[in-house]
Amino acid sequence: MSRHAVIVGGDAHERFLAALVLRDALPGARVTEAADAISFATAVAMDRLDVAVVARELHWADAFDVIALLHRRHPGSVVVLLGATVSNLTEPDAQPDAHLSPGAAGLARLGAVVLRALEPRARGGRSDSAASDMDAVPVALLRLSADERVMWANAAAVALLGHEETVSLAGRPLRDIVQPADATTGTALETGLAAAASAVPPGLEVRAQAVSGPPVSCRLVVRTETRDGALTGFVAALLTHAPAMAGGIGNLLFGISHDLQQPLTTTRQSAQMLSDRLAAQARLAADEERMLRRIVSGTERMEALMSGLIEYVRTGRTAMSVASFDLGETVTEVVRGMQATLDGAGAAVRWGNLPRIQGSRTDISRLIENLVANAVKFHGPGKPVVDISCEDRDDSWLLLVRDNGIGIPPDQAERIFEPFQRLHTDSEYPGTGIGLAICRQVCERHGGRIWVTPNPDRGSTFHITIPKALPHDSMG
Repeated sequence: MSRHAVIVGGDAHERFLAALVLRDALPGARVTEAADAISFATAVAMDRLDVAVVARELHWADAFDVIALLHRRHPGSVVVLLGATVSNLTEPDAQPDAHLSPGAAGLARLGAVVLRALEPRARGGRSDSAASDMDAVPVALLRLSADERVMWANAAAVALLGHEETVSLAGRPLRDIVQPADATTGTALETGLAAAASAVPPGLEVRAQAVSGPPVSCRLVVRTETRDGALTGFVAALLTHAPAMAGGIGNLLFGISHDLQQPLTTTRQSAQMLSDRLAAQARLAADEERMLRRIVSGTERMEALMSGLIEYVRTGRTAMSVASFDLGETVTEVVRGMQATLDGAGAAVRWGNLPRIQGSRTDISRLIENLVANAVKFHGPGKPVVDISCEDRDDSWLLLVRDNGIGIPPDQAERIFEPFQRLHTDSEYPGTGIGLAICRQVCERHGGRIWVTPNPDRGSTFHITIPKALPHDSMG
């Protein structure tokens, strides 16, 4: 009997490498990649699961909750955690069978670790229904019919929507449960979930309508279900927003980044002074000069990373003062401040009549500056051209920033907004990979969102939604 394995979370590159290692270690094994809550719920409901590899950082659940669920559902399986230390593991039910460091170094040991742990294992029983397994998934999941009515909801969805039991949701249309967060989402939902499932890869911004209390801001992710090529229904996840830099974690990162800047600066300056002194005394050999250059280069990059992290954390933890301002005047000020950079690259920034909008002028200025700077940095063979426009979408503004640069692969359209995620090496395009993460943070602070699409000819267009109604003096 062939073995079944699942790889839960991690980036696409990490999942690909883990799958290669597992298939090599377990010939004939069926390996499933579960990148999100829906695919994980499907995988965990399988009759048999021999191996699970769980990434420590999951965007939709805590990795240790996932491990505990895997142990309950498949007690004979081997569960390996990527990216944790033993001291982090405090819950007995959430203990993995092994833990490996993330990246190539840890994955290189995955095959040997799994084979050793599989010798031999007694199999436990299985739960009687797949629904009970989906019930334990710590993300709100809904199973919908082809006409978009609720057939089943797990415990997390029932709790999120304020209902007492699943039966009170059964038969209700999805449109009664979620409200569009803006006109763009409203249009996508009206078109139907079959089209919306692939319209915006990161999901649609919606407000889940609770039985009592205000609507809950969520991201709706939809997967279609088919049989013999015909649509049979949908599985939908409602992912609530959780600020990444909130509370103690944000304060800790801010403090660490701030405290590291001074010793890094001291290290860089000392290495540069030593290099200059030895060179003046004609005592600097070629190998020594190369090593000192590496120290200076490495510390400069670390300083840039620390500065980027401080800016990212500061954006998420400072108060957002909301006011009405002229977007055209703001763009003019941003371009004027970047004039030297634009002139050096021969870049042109064009915009027409832009409206007055409501929001944080400081945040929106930072967003525009980062997008224009990216367009100038990642330009194509010709001179960079950036076009900025804005469309009225009833209850929100849709800001469009279009460039003629090198473009972004569609499969990387979500990854580029993650902190420190870069598609190119530092020698190709220097930078820290924090700019677009700050752009997304600004959008989420305003209750909007950002995504990118390829242009028909060349380059990319960034789409930013900014709700027209925002609370004054709100916190990010």
